[in-house]
Amino acid sequence: MKDTISMIIATILLVTVLLLFPLYNFFERQDDMNYNIVLKATTNFVDEVIQNGYINQDLYNNYISRLTNTGYSYNIDLEVHRRVLTLDPNSSISDPKYIEQYEIKYNKDIFDMESGSTTFSGISATTQNLKNGSFFLNEGDQLYVRVKNKNTTMAGAILNILTPNAPKEKINISYGGKIKNTTWANTKISDLYQGDIYIDMELLDPNPEDTNNAYPLYTLSKIEDRVIGFSIKLSNIDDLTVPEKLANNIKLVGDEPNIYISPSSITSIGTNEYRVEFVLSEDKVYDYLETSDYNRFHLFLPSNIIQGIFSKNKMKNSDYIILRRDDTVEVPEII
Repeated sequence: MKDTISMIIATILLVTVLLLFPLYNFFERQDDMNYNIVLKATTNFVDEVIQNGYINQDLYNNYISRLTNTGYSYNIDLEVHRRVLTLDPNSSISDPKYIEQYEIKYNKDIFDMESGSTTFSGISATTQNLKNGSFFLNEGDQLYVRVKNKNTTMAGAILNILTPNAPKEKINISYGGKIKNTTWANTKISDLYQGDIYIDMELLDPNPEDTNNAYPLYTLSKIEDRVIGFSIKLSNIDDLTVPEKLANNIKLVGDEPNIYISPSSITSIGTNEYRVEFVLSEDKVYDYLETSDYNRFHLFLPSNIIQGIFSKNKMKNSDYIILRRDDTVEVPEII
């Protein structure tokens, strides 16, 4: 009896495999064709961005349209490594040197928060709207696109019956490259702003001005003069990493070469407004003044850190202040 049951089960399994294998083979070939379609659409999209240096809504929608023609929906991740030149704090004002770094932007930085539903050829697919309709890149930036099928393909479903632990993503593609050209550079500049970001730097509770110069005077030997606060006000910005960017990049820069003072604290004091505070130490006279008895400082922020390449407000320096060793030092007129 047991042998009969075993033979029946074996026969059922054999018939199932004989039926499923041709079906799996058929749908597997379809997946291969869809893979090639998605691969070609992705490489064409990335290559076009690499050559032109921007992503606009039409270009992205056409890319989505090609993908959805396969009949499946996809998870699409865009990643931009934006090349940023940051002032080397060890270089001098007269001979500035810059460090090449990359700021990474993901879907949430490239697209609006809310997604809409767009229909292509009768297939409903979720797409996303680019912020301000276009996203501009610069030569040397890097773009990476990762695509995975969201719903299970027929070949994947059959394979899961035979091997339940098989991966569900039959279409999994990663492709990217470095931006070679910026054709948008020949476009009228007023059409390229991704938003007018304004930055205002203001000295808080300034000391009286020096008699020979129109700059607030601070004396290092006085305890009350060792805390210098600035207000940084921003408008039209939705960047959540502003405090971190300020902490890593904003500096008090002296006229004497290679003198940079990093902020001691950065505090939010309102909507898009921050208090940047510098707490000086009397023990670091040489660090602030070197061999001189005084030095002129201004607050410096590299313009591309927050504003990007394009902004109608190019201000990146505050007004000057003067720091002297003690109240016996007379500061001559600074030209």
